[in-house]
Amino acid sequence: MGGWSVPRPKTGFTEFFESLELLNIALVQTSAWRSEDFVLPAKVNMDHEVSVKILAPGKWVTVCKYDLTAIVGGGDEPGLRISASYSASYSAEGELDDQARKFLTDNATLATWPYMRHYVRSITSEMGLNPLTIGLFKVTFQPPGHQEPKQQGEPLKATARSRSVKKK
Repeated sequence: MGGWSVPRPKTGFTEFFESLELLNIALVQTSAWRSEDFVLPAKVNMDHEVSVKILAPGKWVTVCKYDLTAIVGGGDEPGLRISASYSASYSAEGELDDQARKFLTDNATLATWPYMRHYVRSITSEMGLNPLTIGLFKVTFQPPGHQEPKQQGEPLKATARSRSVKKK
């Protein structure tokens, strides 16, 4: 017959994904400290957490908190600490179910990571250090439909990630 087809209504994640808009990114908290004798290179670690808050129907804000520490040589105590939190505001149609929440937290991380990279490079330079460059945020790729096996009695970790960062 003819080329006419009735569009299928968008529901669930598809509706959320296709209507999602990033409204704003803002630095909301920061702190930085280094010891007087700290020098690079050092072992650098970046911890990362994301939280999601509903502002109104169809509007959410995520807060991505990054904590960087650096330890020289075989030392025990960090000689450098940098923390920053960025908010990313979003709007979308639909509900924030588990799949949409996961996508929103991943998207917020990818959106704010370049800001954190810039902040770390800038603040270490202002501290009188060689600018510290951190790498790209590495996304763990999962094929469509893949689910991580959950071990009996072990809660799922939904908001925290850690990664090592190398000085370049």
